[in-house]
Amino acid sequence: MLLSYRSWVAVRSGHPLQSCSSIHGLLEHDWVVNYATDGREAFMDNLFWQHGAYIDENRIIRAHSLGLLQTLVEQAGMIGFYPGPLLVTLPLRERMVVLPLKEQFQLARLGIITRRDNTLSSAAQCFIDCLIYVIRRHFRSASSDDRLLFDSLELLI
Repeated sequence: MLLSYRSWVAVRSGHPLQSCSSIHGLLEHDWVVNYATDGREAFMDNLFWQHGAYIDENRIIRAHSLGLLQTLVEQAGMIGFYPGPLLVTLPLRERMVVLPLKEQFQLARLGIITRRDNTLSSAAQCFIDCLIYVIRRHFRSASSDDRLLFDSLELLI
């Protein structure tokens, strides 16, 4: 594993629900989310069920891209569920508000998957080495943009 991060519920800036403090206050509103086709149960448990929240699934749109998710949140006033690192980078950090919910969601992890007992090609190993180098270099950066991003991550390498 390379890093872990939190995901957050967010709305467009100026949304009437931007100060909502519980997932239970959001169940009568429309949502747009993104999850893997085979990940519905785990996703619903993480966002709603583990908190005793049950939403009419007709209120949930599954977006197949970040662009569609963002358009529906900004233009249709829907509620979104985002990986935290996206919300601290431009342009989203200027247009979105993370809701101050009391509920917490499972950490997500980002890693590299390889086949067991398989030797990586030199190109693949070079890519991994470069990726880790860049992550570590930016993690120690003094840049305010880098600080915002890396403060939202936990490095596991």
